[in-house]
Amino acid sequence: METTSNALMVGDWVKIVGHSMLNNFAGFILKHDKNDERYRILITRDSRGNKTQGALWVDESQIVLYQTIRDEDDLFCLIDMALDMKDEEWFKELTNMLPLGNF
Repeated sequence: METTSNALMVGDWVKIVGHSMLNNFAGFILKHDKNDERYRILITRDSRGNKTQGALWVDESQIVLYQTIRDEDDLFCLIDMALDMKDEEWFKELTNMLPLGNF
């Protein structure tokens, strides 16, 4: 996975803060623009925890790292992303987080 200058990485779960319309929305990093210090975020949860989906660019100052993956659906979303990126190491890391009953 790509490492960014402030230790955020593509695939990290983040919460949006300081954004007038999307405060406390959650998602994960799709891409990092190092020149502008902006991140492309795939939004998966709104501020109430409801599922939603959309992608947008936000400034580095508008996101904070989530410490844990929110639920199993979010984990499956990351697994799909790892498959799309053909990142075998990340795929193995993510599937090792799944409960045994999912296979």
